[in-house]
Amino acid sequence: EPSGDAETFEAAGTGESSQVAPPPAPEDWSFSLPVTMDEAQFAVDTCQAGDLWACDTITHWVYGGTGTAAIAESCGGTASESGRNCSTDEPMTVGDSPFLDRLYEQCEAGDNRVCDVLYQSTPRGSEYEEFGDTCGGRGRTEFFCGEAETGAEAVWILNPPLIPTDGELALESCEAGDMYACDKLFLWVATGSDQEAIALDCGGHSERTEGSCAAEPPMQPGDSPFLDTIYQRCEAGDSRSCTVLNFHSPTDSEYEELGGSCAGRC
Repeated sequence: EPSGDAETFEAAGTGESSQVAPPPAPEDWSFSLPVTMDEAQFAVDTCQAGDLWACDTITHWVYGGTGTAAIAESCGGTASESGRNCSTDEPMTVGDSPFLDRLYEQCEAGDNRVCDVLYQSTPRGSEYEEFGDTCGGRGRTEFFCGEAETGAEAVWILNPPLIPTDGELALESCEAGDMYACDKLFLWVATGSDQEAIALDCGGHSERTEGSCAAEPPMQPGDSPFLDTIYQRCEAGDSRSCTVLNFHSPTDSEYEELGGSCAGRC
């Protein structure tokens, strides 16, 4: 786990040091699966170790203005200016990027989900891209390599600003009896997964009516423990949770308004 202490880096060739805060996982990140926090943290580690392609990759995976974005924009602490690409030469062959090399090795070892990450994170026409595209040479049988697998990492189908933590909260809330959480869970999981079965069964508490577990949409705090938890995170200052609340609450509900106003802060 990253510490809460800031780290100091010396900008290459300048003799000047700059302080860059470590990434406060997972709130900084805006990626959607198949990328996971493991890849995200490794990208930070290799960026700070000098892999400039990893730094450029991070800029596509984080929200601007965050501590993690600052690490990427400073090229892991080696550049005094931000807002430009760190890597001047694209990594085209195995051995050019420690970050991509690890993804390559995991893909080669049979992790199809990582093959998808590798394919999406590499330069066009590179050996890395070709290897990821062929699912590590095993051949693609589905649109994504990872669709041929099952398991926790292949469960969630989430787009920014959603992260796996939101999916897990929906699952827990659904099983505890929050019918609106069951309806959201159904939209966020892979077809055929155990989590989809739980959502379809309304967490074992009810039967779906006209395709929905919730008889009526939750319109105000207190109506949905699931949305209440997201609201509490938003109210505590988590802007990402405010965006989730705004995007994933019923239209014209107090939840939606609270999320859109950043719990009254904006």
